[in-house]
Amino acid sequence: MNEPFKHMVEVLVLSIKKYMSHFETQDEEDLDRYDDGAVKSYVSIGDIIVPPTNFSGSEVTRKMVEEQIRERYGDKVADEYDPLTNVRTFKNWKEVGHHVKKGEKAIRSITFVDVKDPQGNTVKKYPKTVFLFHYRQVEKI
Repeated sequence: MNEPFKHMVEVLVLSIKKYMSHFETQDEEDLDRYDDGAVKSYVSIGDIIVPPTNFSGSEVTRKMVEEQIRERYGDKVADEYDPLTNVRTFKNWKEVGHHVKKGEKAIRSITFVDVKDPQGNTVKKYPKTVFLFHYRQVEKI
């Protein structure tokens, strides 16, 4: 399987898991149902499938974010964490048609910014704090 197609499949699988987790977080008797007993969904496929991010961080920063997700949402959600699909900056969520829910606190991460000379060579790097939001912290606009 070629890499772009493989990645699209992975994103789709994660999106479906996110969609299904919407129902797992509710009590069975609290779910709205149609006459035939099927669960009414208020989450559209457009709410859950967004293009992947441009994450280029290290394994260390990925694990740092994963641990914060684990502390907030538990092991199951942390185990499903994917930096390409699950977390974005405030601005990036807005670009893909979502907004951060009122009162949500950012997940802190670090990235390293390259400073380049006129020829394009990296002359130094400096750390920059990045504030991220998990998909459970946002809503479709």
